[in-house]
Amino acid sequence: MTSQQQLISEKEAASFLNISTKTLQSWRYRGYGPAYVKFSRKIAYAVGDLTAFIESQKITPRSN
Repeated sequence: MTSQQQLISEKEAASFLNISTKTLQSWRYRGYGPAYVKFSRKIAYAVGDLTAFIESQKITPRSN
């Protein structure tokens, strides 16, 4: 398993994104945020999916 495929907990993912676990839970409920996997009642995130989510949020300023 590569580091991008490594699964981390919801708490670790929230820390990685610098948000609260409640925000992450809210995003999941609303269908927003990074992709996740669900094992029974456990939620996990792949590091690569978190990185891809961050990249998708980039905004490039336009020059005038």
